[in-house]
Amino acid sequence: MFLEEADKIIQFISAFLLILFSMIILLQKRGKRMPRFFLSAFFISRALIIIFFASYFYPGLIYRYPDLYVMGVPVLFLYAPFLFLYTRSVTTDKQGIRWYDGFHFLPFILVLGYFLIYFHFYPGSTKTSILLGDELFNPFLVDGTLLWIQFFVYAIAITYLLVEYRIKLKLYNSTYSHDMYHWLVFLVGAFLLWKAIFVSGYLFGVLKEDYASVFRIFIELAFLFYASMIVYKGLKIPHVVLSLEEDPYKSSALTADDRQVMLSRLRTVMINEKSYLDPQLTLTRLARLCDIPSHHLSQILNIDLKQNFYTYTNNHRIEEAKMLLSDPEKKDHTILEILYEVGFNSKSVFNTAFKKNTGMTPTDYRKKMQAQDAA
Repeated sequence: MFLEEADKIIQFISAFLLILFSMIILLQKRGKRMPRFFLSAFFISRALIIIFFASYFYPGLIYRYPDLYVMGVPVLFLYAPFLFLYTRSVTTDKQGIRWYDGFHFLPFILVLGYFLIYFHFYPGSTKTSILLGDELFNPFLVDGTLLWIQFFVYAIAITYLLVEYRIKLKLYNSTYSHDMYHWLVFLVGAFLLWKAIFVSGYLFGVLKEDYASVFRIFIELAFLFYASMIVYKGLKIPHVVLSLEEDPYKSSALTADDRQVMLSRLRTVMINEKSYLDPQLTLTRLARLCDIPSHHLSQILNIDLKQNFYTYTNNHRIEEAKMLLSDPEKKDHTILEILYEVGFNSKSVFNTAFKKNTGMTPTDYRKKMQAQDAA
């Protein structure tokens, strides 16, 4: 009895912390709105799951509020998509929601529709009978199969985003970007670790043993620690957690004349010497070639050219690729050969950057140029 009461208290404290912190995030007026929305939605969905499933500790509620017993099941399909959308919004250029993002919520809609048809529209007595007889749960939709498929797919997708972001960090000289990466590693990594421990309890039958209550307490304490650390980090690095992204150059001593001199050096190195052709080029290496401190180079790229190093370098490579693709003497060169020649080392990155710059694929661009020459 004591362990059950402690379990309930711990769960409600965790839910309270997540909801309170979510409200703080949503009430912020500065910074990027969509990342804050996705992060809050992730926290709130986790809190609602805790609250709904904590009702299982009160068997009497099944007769008074049978709907409460199943409301948490559709919500289980929300937290992973919201965590993915948040990670994507702070690691890529995709800040908002696209029409195709609606597919992320198909499992939620599917399960919610299932309950509306086979449970929520029934009379109260029928709902109670269904729950007591355990006749409701479709083994695929509700009993875990679809949920675990969704969870593992999103775990892989989020990990991929973090790996890609980690690669990009080598090109940036931004404290904010590195702080964001460490925050994401904790947010995602600690949650996945907690989830792995939780799942292991089911896989190895721990929750069916005599010490199941002790294991549940351990699980809830671990999640309470996770929720507490979320709040702690929100207070410690609010500009990152709240997506405020403060201006890193507000205290810079560079004058406008200083920046123009440095811009001239940068253009000489990039345009005349074509340093962008080096596939190993980094911000630090480029700064050394320009004889400019790397933090100053980062400043003039962001302030004067409105680009980061990654975009600035790739734009030069794309312009070079466009010339090669339209050169009749290079018509026998493959797309792969050209992308390596201009400094890219990934076909997918090249194709994405090229289409973003020109609105068409490298192959389509070459065909268009060849058609114009023929005409």
